Amino acid sequence: MKNTSVIVALVVGVSLIVSAAILSSAIKDYGRSLERAASNQPRTVKMPERFTVSLESGNSPVRFDVNSKP
Repeated sequence: MKNTSVIVALVVGVSLIVSAAILSSAIKDYGRSLERAASNQPRTVKMPERFTVSLESGNSPVRFDVNSKP
């Protein structure tokens, strides 16, 4: 009976260690794939060339328009 408990505890402990190693490896691979995807992505940043703010009184709402030159 005592030997069975020790064997079960060893099997459970080894399986937990193996599972943690597999999970750690998967997380590292996923992080590397995200880094590769981010480095291969073209980045285009366009700033608006005209910025119009219209604050009209009365019933019309406050309007903010951002227009870029065609």
